[in-house]
Amino acid sequence: MDEQVLSLARRRIAVSLTERREGLAREGARIAAQFSARGTLHSSMYCTAILDLCVQEADRRAQLIWQELARVIGSLNTPPTPDLAREMRAEVERHLPLELTQMVQPLETMVPNMIERLNRGVQHAITKASADIDLFVASMQRRVAQGEAPGSAAMTVLNIHRPVGAVLHDRHPDGAPLEAR
Repeated sequence: MDEQVLSLARRRIAVSLTERREGLAREGARIAAQFSARGTLHSSMYCTAILDLCVQEADRRAQLIWQELARVIGSLNTPPTPDLAREMRAEVERHLPLELTQMVQPLETMVPNMIERLNRGVQHAITKASADIDLFVASMQRRVAQGEAPGSAAMTVLNIHRPVGAVLHDRHPDGAPLEAR
C-alpha cells in the first residue's frame, strides 16, 4: 500500500479508535455500576458481560478499520496491488486486541479462559473483516480489468452490517438518472 494512503488511513483510524475507546470506557463503567448495584460485581456474570462487550468491540473495530482503509483507497483512486488484501488484513490485525486484552486480563482469575475466549472473538472479527476485504479487492480488480478507474463509485458495493432505515441512490429502476427535486 502506498505510504500516503497508509498515513491518511492511519490518521482517520486513530481518530475513530479514540472515539471508540471513550465509548468502551463509558460502557464498561456502566456495566460495572449495574453489576455493583446488584451486588454481583465480582461474579462470573459480570466477567461474561465484560467479555461480550470486548468481543463486540473487536468486531466494531475490525469493521471500522477495513472500511476506513477502503474509503481512503477509493477516494484516492488507488489501483489494487497483488498484496492489497494482505496489507489491509495486517492493518486490521495491527489494531486488535491489545487494549481489549488489558480489559479482560484482570478477570482471568475469576473466570478461567477469558483471554482465550476473547482471542477467539477477535479472530472471528478479523475473519469477518477479511471476507469483506477480499470482496472489496476483488471488486476493485474487476473494475480495473474492465477499464474503470480504481475508485469508481458507479459500481461500489456497500456492505452494511447494521439496521438501515433507507438506502438512496441516484438512478431510477429503469436506469435513468433521477432529477433533483
